Amino acid sequence: MKRTVDGAITQGAGGPVDQTSLVVVYDRQTGVIVHVHQAITIKGGRHPEKREIEVTALGLARRRADKGGELSTLHVDPRRVKFGVHYEVDLRKRALKQVPGHPSTPPLRGGRG
Repeated sequence: MKRTVDGAITQGAGGPVDQTSLVVVYDRQTGVIVHVHQAITIKGGRHPEKREIEVTALGLARRRADKGGELSTLHVDPRRVKFGVHYEVDLRKRALKQVPGHPSTPPLRGGRG
C-alpha cells in the first residue's frame, strides 16, 4: 500500500488498474458535496472494502475543512461521472444529480480526492 502526496492510497506495485471506487462525502441536510474520494487498485493489490473507503473519505473531509454538519457517503460508479460537472446528492433518491454552474459546489475532478 502506498499513500500519495494528496492522500490517495494506491495498492499494488504499478501497472494496469484493476479496480476503481469513487465515494462522495456530502452534507446530509443539503446534499452539497464536500469531498470526493477515489480508491484505485493496481493489478495484484488489495482493493479496500467499501467501509474502509468511507471511513477514509469521511476522515479526510472533516480534517480538510470545518465540516461540523452531519456528513454521509455515497458510492458512485466512476464510469458514470462526468468530471468537471457540478453535482449534488439528491437526498430523496440518494443519487448524484447534475447542478449546472452551481457556484457553491466544486466540480468533480479526476486524480485527486
